[in-house]
Amino acid sequence: MEKLPKTHLIGLPRPVSDHSPLMVDICLLKGSPTPFRFKNMWFQHKDFKLIIKNWWSESVPARWAAQKLLPKLRSIKSQLKNWNKDVFGLLPKMKEKLLNEISFLDKKESDLGLSKEEIQCRDSKKGELQDLVFKEEIGDKMLKRRRQQHEIFP
Repeated sequence: MEKLPKTHLIGLPRPVSDHSPLMVDICLLKGSPTPFRFKNMWFQHKDFKLIIKNWWSESVPARWAAQKLLPKLRSIKSQLKNWNKDVFGLLPKMKEKLLNEISFLDKKESDLGLSKEEIQCRDSKKGELQDLVFKEEIGDKMLKRRRQQHEIFP
């Protein structure tokens, strides 16, 4: 196990026998590409459908429709990965920023009070924070479900 630090031993269910089958997961490949995974939180973005529609409508040089499919799918996969990093990859930083801003306004309120505009600003930031937490929960639930499925159906 010391020579293969990314090796995992997984106990599988034993529906029939009194012996527990084991699965050894050995990760030997360095820098192997991660599989593409569609994320449900993307649907929460207000422009998601429009973005996909625009990417899909980009022209691909090919003679007939079947020759266009694979290049379009590859292109959308690449664009989605970049878009995800740009839009959702910054969730923890955005969450921390919002928490700091809300904390600042809360402290200011307890020390000096807040104007009507500052109260509205704080409420708006709290709404944004709720949205971020919701997006994180969607991602966490999907990840947890995938892990459970992997344990049941390796």
